[in-house]
Amino acid sequence: MEILNLHLANFRNFSSKKIVFDKGLTVLIGPNGSGKSNILEAIGLFSGIRPVKIDTDFDLVKFGESEVKIEVKVFDWNQDKVLTINMIVSDERYVRKAYFIDSVKKRLADLSLSLSVVIFSPQDLELVTGIIWTISFHRQTESITAVLMRITKLSPEEIKFCSELPRENQGQGNLIFGMSDYWNMVDIFLKSVWSFSSF
Repeated sequence: MEILNLHLANFRNFSSKKIVFDKGLTVLIGPNGSGKSNILEAIGLFSGIRPVKIDTDFDLVKFGESEVKIEVKVFDWNQDKVLTINMIVSDERYVRKAYFIDSVKKRLADLSLSLSVVIFSPQDLELVTGIIWTISFHRQTESITAVLMRITKLSPEEIKFCSELPRENQGQGNLIFGMSDYWNMVDIFLKSVWSFSSF
């Protein structure tokens, strides 16, 4: 399954936004409040994942509007499919939703079969950093590369670390991560999950 493009109309802070995803990797970059998380939340809705920062479905509708349309084109099982979520504010208390695959009305469960989503947030990185912090606390002399090699079973080249990460308060074993280190850790975590799940 591959997401080809996404179109948002009156969703959160977007009046109209179309994003074409690269076949390899798409990176969303922008200042705070520009809508990066909203794009991810829109994709998550197709798998039934509710955005965590909203109280009601009214929060998904752009202020002053009464309809939302979220459309994603996916390539699945050797064919393109267009998945659509329509939301209409029917009164002050209710937002009515309708789900479609190629313009045929469906249930949300049907959409989630065509678009599987896994949420990986910065808090999930604690699964990796918590282990490293614990090990580094007890093994001050062991390099982070060696610790990661033992945990993930990856080679030094795959880990992409040439030296230890910077430390502060070495006696207490606290680590400070820069952004490049953060993304290296995300990469390592994903590779370790991938290799674990392939058994």
